[in-house]
Amino acid sequence: MEKNKKVLKYQEKFGKMFTLEAKANVSMEINDSNEAKAFFDKVPQKVARDSKADSEHPYALVVECLQASAFFNKNDHYFIPTELWKARASSKYMLVDWEHDREQIIGCISDSYAVKDSTAMGDDSLIDDNTAFDIYNEIVVWKNVFPDYAEKIVDMHKEGKLFVSMECTYEDFDFALQKGSDEVIVVARNEETDFLIDYIRVFGGSGKYEDYKVGIAFRNISFVGTGFCEKPANSRSYVLDVKEKVAEIDTEEKESGVNIVEIIKNNSYNSAEEKDLESVASENKVGVKDFRDNFFGKGEVMSLEERFEKAQEELLKAKQEIIEKDSKIESVAKNLEDAKTALAEKEEILEELTKTKEDIEAANIKTIEDIKAEYEEKLAKVEEEKASINEKLAEIAKAEMQRARKEEIAGYDVEIEDEELFSLSDSEYAAIKKYAPKKTEEVAEETEEEAEEQVTEEDIEETNEETNEEEAKDTNAVSEEKASERAMYAQVAKLL
Repeated sequence: MEKNKKVLKYQEKFGKMFTLEAKANVSMEINDSNEAKAFFDKVPQKVARDSKADSEHPYALVVECLQASAFFNKNDHYFIPTELWKARASSKYMLVDWEHDREQIIGCISDSYAVKDSTAMGDDSLIDDNTAFDIYNEIVVWKNVFPDYAEKIVDMHKEGKLFVSMECTYEDFDFALQKGSDEVIVVARNEETDFLIDYIRVFGGSGKYEDYKVGIAFRNISFVGTGFCEKPANSRSYVLDVKEKVAEIDTEEKESGVNIVEIIKNNSYNSAEEKDLESVASENKVGVKDFRDNFFGKGEVMSLEERFEKAQEELLKAKQEIIEKDSKIESVAKNLEDAKTALAEKEEILEELTKTKEDIEAANIKTIEDIKAEYEEKLAKVEEEKASINEKLAEIAKAEMQRARKEEIAGYDVEIEDEELFSLSDSEYAAIKKYAPKKTEEVAEETEEEAEEQVTEEDIEETNEETNEEEAKDTNAVSEEKASERAMYAQVAKLL
């Protein structure tokens, strides 16, 4: 189901876990059903129950209060009884503040429990969605740290002006609808009912839709704290009791007029008195035993002797136990030493096996590396031979092409040097063959003879440089007509 825009806006501001405080925002009347109205008309009472906190602690102000109740509160928050029951103990050990200001934390919750008809409810109590009950808190205020707040709590409680307001989170919610004083109907939130979010006061709505009050019915509640306040959203959230230990002076001590300063002075330890006792014994030249007899009395001395004998017996017994334990320790030590020796032998064997394994692995790796290097060397040689063969083939192919062109061009009426003939591309050479006129048979024979002569001349050129230069000049001295003709063939070849 797509979330309502107001819910998304709320979560963007406050997070995915919904959080709220139950301090009254607007003064409103609650039009509860008859059963709920009867429940809220009853004034909650203290519960006879053992306190979890020590009310006699000099730094603790223990407060009993009502944190939350089933059904509607003044902020249109609806606590479904079965959901409230699951959260009854969740606020235990949570923090307590003043007016929901987390900068003014003054204590913590020491206990949290459910109450019905002024009686604490057991965990096996039967609960349905019509059961009316409350959640009580036992709070410890740290009065030694916050004496002003502690004093204010005591005074406001005596005046009947002190209440509390719950703080909770909830993971999900439905809608609580009520028409007039009729029974409340909890409607599931889904695509069909999601529009009702726009009317919930938590999300900025008016709290009403047509003739119905629209409230938010919490699911998966967890109480996270309680705040002292004067205007709670839940009219039942009273501070029910404040237990404060008041320091009192013992009556008999007060009447006797005993001076505590004198008591301390007369009973404090003085090392000078001990020295005086030793000097008395020295002056009277009596033994230590006689001195003790005279000072403490013989009965006390006998008691000390008996204690000494008993101590000696216990000492002998303890020595015997120590000897037995030493024997056991020696035995254990020997077993431990044997175990260490056995372990050392096993570790030595394991080390040898490990070393052998590593040697085998190293040998295998070395063999593999050698084989790899050998094949790589052979491959390099093959590639080198292949390149040499390809180079020779290319030379043979080039020589064959030159021979074929020279023989073939001899049948055409074209004057072209061998160097230029051999440098032509296949398409240029094909154009010359296509457009150049062929020679007659006589001319072809003469040309062949000339070609043979030219080959002979080329051989001569290799041995005689001067003759080669003259032949080159004669060859370059071609007629303008033949030069123009070759240029035309070259141009046609380029176009093709």
